[in-house]
Amino acid sequence: MAPCYHRSLNSPAAPCLAPGSVSAEPQPESRSPAPEASFLQIVFAVWSSFFGVRKRRDHDAIARSIKPQHLIAAGLVGALLFVLTLVVVVRIVIASAA
Repeated sequence: MAPCYHRSLNSPAAPCLAPGSVSAEPQPESRSPAPEASFLQIVFAVWSSFFGVRKRRDHDAIARSIKPQHLIAAGLVGALLFVLTLVVVVRIVIASAA
């Protein structure tokens, strides 16, 4: 019987594969982590999502670099600013009509 060279120290009970065959174990991918998104990129992502004017390519690129906590915080701040803007506009219109 030929020696089995693919077995690791962590799993010595793994079945031995024939020479030249591919292991069924997934190999870890060596991807570099995506750079963190800047403040302006997060603000633009939230602003454009409010209006639905984002390109798919831009969405995919920024989605890998935004942390969910930052996106939620920016969304809440954006929604608050939107509501406050509506309140101010309504008050101005009502005051000018009176």
